[in-house]
Amino acid sequence: LDLCPQVLDALAAAAAFPVLATDVVAEVVDLLRLFDQRTKQLVLFAGALHSSARLRTITAKHLGLAAQALGLVLALLPHIRAALRATLPPKHASLLDEVDAVARDYGDHHRKVLAKFSTIIGETVDAAGGGLSGVDYDAAATAAATVPRAAFFGDVAKNLTALHGVLAKQLPDDEVQDVCADIVALLGKKLPPLAAAPIADTPEGRVRLEADLRYLEASVAALPSVDASGLRIDAIVAERKAGVSKGEPP
Repeated sequence: LDLCPQVLDALAAAAAFPVLATDVVAEVVDLLRLFDQRTKQLVLFAGALHSSARLRTITAKHLGLAAQALGLVLALLPHIRAALRATLPPKHASLLDEVDAVARDYGDHHRKVLAKFSTIIGETVDAAGGGLSGVDYDAAATAAATVPRAAFFGDVAKNLTALHGVLAKQLPDDEVQDVCADIVALLGKKLPPLAAAPIADTPEGRVRLEADLRYLEASVAALPSVDASGLRIDAIVAERKAGVSKGEPP
């Protein structure tokens, strides 16, 4: 669907023939709603997996492209509305309420697409987090390493870095920052119970666990314009130390 050319053609027709203005409002609204609904069906609801596109999965890149397209329409909508308003007789100005409703629908759709990025990382954490209970930090603490002993931390860092790279190419900086802030906040909620599991019973093991946590923190902090403080690593480490003072194995 070539949305922008069709909308521009409709606006041009209304400007040239004002008698068509009311019909043009209905046409433009229909075009915008069709694009919104089709994008939602194919990407947000994963309909593209069963379409002629034959996609195997909806990737972060697909979501990014959808968010980019929706963001473009949202940026154009005030100008589209103004162009329509200029051609409508005052008695038909209420027809623009439909354009306003479309704008709200696009905004809601755009927010839901952006929220999907947090879902991607959340699913990665949920799928891999259970494996932390099987990591023997005490045995691993004797060997030096610059990468995490637990694959979980490396996988989360790798996925988040890759996601940030996709977003940075497709979305405005402010949206990238908002998405990453939501992801960091989500990780800040999911990490404490994972790190509280009994996977490091010796001082050396706890040091190794902290090193893994700091590895993740440093990886997130290295991403442009991303604040890693929301991971609450300092609080997690403090809670582990507090657990020792309350009677956990020293």
